[in-house]
Amino acid sequence: MARKSGRAVLVLSDENRSMLSELTASRTAAVREVERAGILLKYAEGLSITEIQRQLSVSRPMIYKCIDKALAAGVQQGLKDTYHRPHEPEITEEAKAWVVSLACAKPKDLGLAAELWSISALARHVAQQAAGAGFGRLAKAGKSTVWRILNENHLKPHKIRYYLEKRDPHFDRKMHEVLMVYRDVSLYAEGAVHDGRPNPIYTVSVDEKPGVQAIGLTAPDLPPVPGKAANVGRDYEYVRHGTVSILAGIDLNSGHVFAHVEGAARPSVNSVPLEGDSVPLHNGDVIELAGTQMQFVQV
Repeated sequence: MARKSGRAVLVLSDENRSMLSELTASRTAAVREVERAGILLKYAEGLSITEIQRQLSVSRPMIYKCIDKALAAGVQQGLKDTYHRPHEPEITEEAKAWVVSLACAKPKDLGLAAELWSISALARHVAQQAAGAGFGRLAKAGKSTVWRILNENHLKPHKIRYYLEKRDPHFDRKMHEVLMVYRDVSLYAEGAVHDGRPNPIYTVSVDEKPGVQAIGLTAPDLPPVPGKAANVGRDYEYVRHGTVSILAGIDLNSGHVFAHVEGAARPSVNSVPLEGDSVPLHNGDVIELAGTQMQFVQV
C-alpha cells in the first residue's frame, strides 16, 4: 500500500474545482497545464503521490513541484511555470529607451531623407549609431530586436493615424449656432410656432466643389459579356474639357436641392441643357456632365 504524503491537504473551492475540471478536458490548452490540473484534482481527492503517478504517467518531481507551488501560492501558481531568468538581459533598459527615443523622432530631424521610419530603416540607424551612443550590444541588433522593443512600448512609427487639431477657440460656440439653425427648421416643421414667429425662416444649406476635372470619353464603353468580360470596358484615352465648379444647395424647409455649375463644359438634366440659372433637382433626375451620367437620389 502506498505511503500517505506528509504534505498538507489541498482544499479547492467550487470555482477552482470547476476550472481545473474544464482544463483537464480541454483540447486547446497547453499539455503541461492539463497535466498539472489533473495532478491538483487527484491530490485534492486524497490520492497518494504514487497513485497519481500511476494514473497520469508523469514524473514524481513534476508532481512534487506542482503540489508545492499550489500549496504555497495558490492553484493558479501551481499551473504555471516558475519565472526564472537564466542570465541578465544583454540589452539594458537604457538601451531600449534610446531606441524608443529614436523611434519617436522624425528621420528627417536626424539627417535622413525620410518622413517616417520603416522598421528596416530604424534598425539600420540603430546599428550604425549604437556604438557612438554607448550601446554596443545594439550594433548587431536586427529588425526583430527593434520590433520587439517597439512592441513592448506599443509604438508603430511606420504608421499614421490622422487627427483633427482644434485651432478655433470659439469652435464650440459656432457649432452650437449652426446646430440651432437646423433645430429651428425642425421646430417649424413640427409646427412648434407661435404668434411672435408666424412665418418660417427660409434656410438654405450650400456647399461647393471647385476644380472638378471635366473628362470626356474618346470611345463608347463596352458592356459586360458573359464568359468573356465581367466588367464594363472603357478606353484608356480621354478628352479634357477643362475644369468646372459645382455648387449645390438644399432648401431645409422643402427638401429641394439646387445645383449650379460654372465652367466651359455645360451640364444637362434629363437631356435638357442647363443655362446660367440654378435649377431644382428632384428624385430620379439624371445629370450628365462631360460624358459622365449621375442620377440624383433624394433620401
